[in-house]
Amino acid sequence: FRVGPDSAGADPGPKCYRRGGPLAVTDANLMVGKLSRLPVDELKIDRSLIAFAHARPDDAMIVTSTIELAHSMGLRVVAEGVENVEVWNLLRRLGCDLAQGYLISKPLPAQEVMAFVSRANHLLQDSDSTLLQAQALEQLANIAR
Repeated sequence: FRVGPDSAGADPGPKCYRRGGPLAVTDANLMVGKLSRLPVDELKIDRSLIAFAHARPDDAMIVTSTIELAHSMGLRVVAEGVENVEVWNLLRRLGCDLAQGYLISKPLPAQEVMAFVSRANHLLQDSDSTLLQAQALEQLANIAR
């Protein structure tokens, strides 16, 4: 079974492993190469990798290498689905640029966004303190409710 640009979304399933056959990702460098030529500014990491990266070493390794790759290409990194402080702290340590998720705020009506961002910037201003950031996130969650 091969996973590559022509098999996007294909799922080998557990049968592949039970049969003992090789599993290969082909042309991964081509996928990255295509990304480097797209006119983008940000790379988003899906919540499926973010959600348990603090507890799953394999997820953390993929998140780490994705952040490093994106930064080496001059891209900002956005983590989607940040829902707990453990993930927030891991992303901070890994140098993730931006985060979005229910830890920060539920989706807001357009007319409330600017006030929320202003308050968030005030509460989270350049603090390296994990405790202060956790307290600020708790205050923001209460504001957004």
